[in-house]
Amino acid sequence: MEMKEIREICREFLEFSVNFHQIFKSKFEKTCGIKANSLAFHALMMLQSLNEQSLTMSALAEKLDITKQQLTKLINMLEEKDLVERFHDQKNRRQVYIQITGEGRQVIGALCGELLQAVAENFTALDDGELMELKEALRTMKKLMGKLEQREIL
Repeated sequence: MEMKEIREICREFLEFSVNFHQIFKSKFEKTCGIKANSLAFHALMMLQSLNEQSLTMSALAEKLDITKQQLTKLINMLEEKDLVERFHDQKNRRQVYIQITGEGRQVIGALCGELLQAVAENFTALDDGELMELKEALRTMKKLMGKLEQREIL
């Protein structure tokens, strides 16, 4: 495929992303003062996906693509709200780990529930055929995004 066509696909993807964000932005709010489109939300989602495991501060900063100093400020705020806990490695005290708390899991669950409800309410505007078309398109998008995720982007 020519670069011109690839850029057109990219433009459409970006437009889709912006439109999705605008439609559901107001629904992403509240619950311990954390917005679902915020860095705090992404950090909590990442920690939740680890299933009771922890992550080092360095690894989390890298995954979120922020500095350790930025992460420290974020973790301080989340820790004050009892959404995460920080602990030191017993063998190497300089190694600091972060783990989501039960309260953090509840907040993420509530935010995800609100988001799903908002999306479901908006999707009622579509008929059954359109919903099936969207379902297939999303399955394809998920598959393709997984393929892109495997590539290292510079």
